[in-house]
Amino acid sequence: MDWLRALLAVLLSAWLVPAQALLQTDSEAYAWDGETFAVPLSIRDNSGHARERWPVTMGVPLPAGLVQDTRSLRLTDPRGRTLPCQFQVLSRRTAGDGSLRWVLLDFQVDLAAHGTAQVVLRNDGPAPAPAAAIAVETTQDHIQVDTGPLQALIPRHSGRLLERVSVQGERILEAREGDGARLRSGAVPEMERFRGPRWNPAGWEKERRTEAIALAEADYRGGPPREVVVETQGPLRTVVRIRGRHLPERPGKGSVDDGMYHYSVRLIFYQGHPYIHLQYDIENSDPRQPQWMYLFR
Repeated sequence: MDWLRALLAVLLSAWLVPAQALLQTDSEAYAWDGETFAVPLSIRDNSGHARERWPVTMGVPLPAGLVQDTRSLRLTDPRGRTLPCQFQVLSRRTAGDGSLRWVLLDFQVDLAAHGTAQVVLRNDGPAPAPAAAIAVETTQDHIQVDTGPLQALIPRHSGRLLERVSVQGERILEAREGDGARLRSGAVPEMERFRGPRWNPAGWEKERRTEAIALAEADYRGGPPREVVVETQGPLRTVVRIRGRHLPERPGKGSVDDGMYHYSVRLIFYQGHPYIHLQYDIENSDPRQPQWMYLFR
C-alpha cells in the first residue's frame, strides 16, 4: 500500500477549467491484493452548472512494475461496471523494467451542479472498446473528423483552420478568403539589442544599444502551414495539430517580411459532442539569430 499512500498527495493534471479531477484522499475504495489495484478518482464541478457526458482528460501516475500495457487497464464506476475510456501512454520507466510511469485517461461523466462523480482505475482489464468512436479520414488535401453530431473539414495547405463545419446535418461554418491564424503587431519605433559572449544566471553578459526599426501596426495571418497532422487519434478524443508562421498581409516598409512568430493550433474533438476545443499557441521558436521579441495583440 506504500505506493497508494504516495499517490494521495498527488494532484492530477486536468485540462478542464470548469471541473477538477483529482485522486481521492479519504476513500475506502482503494484496493490492492499484491497484483491488482483499484484507485478512485473524483471529478468535481466548479462552475455551478450540471453537465452531461462531460469530457475529462487527466494524467495518472502508476507504480513501478505493475502495468506494461494499457490493455490491462480499465475504468469503472464505483460498482465495478466498465466505462468507456481512452488510454494513452505518457511515459515509461525506460531505465528500469519498461513499465508505465504515467498514463493519460479520456472519459466522460455526468455531473450535477457543484456535484462530484467518482470513477475507479483498475488493472484487471482488458476493457471492451467504446461502442461509439470518433471517425477520422485523412487525405492529401484534408482531414475530416466526425464526432457524431459534428463534422469538420480541416484543409492541409491553405492556412485556414477550418474549411467547413456542420452540426446535426446543418452547415454552420464555411471558410472565406483570409480566414485562418492571425495576429496584429504593435507599432514599435525602436528596439533594444543585447549582445554578449556568454550566458550567466542573469542572462547574457550584455552590451546594450538602441536601434531604429520603424515597425508599423499591421496584420499578420497564417501562411501555408508547415504541417497539419492528427496528433492524437482515439475513440473519445482526437486532436488535429496545425503549425505555421504568421506572415504579413502587406509586405514592405514597416513590416517583418519573413513573418512574426510561429503558431501551433490544436483542434480538439470529443466523441458525441457538437463543439471544438481550440488551443492557440504563439511560439518564438525561430532558431535563427538574433532572436526578436515583437509587440503584438
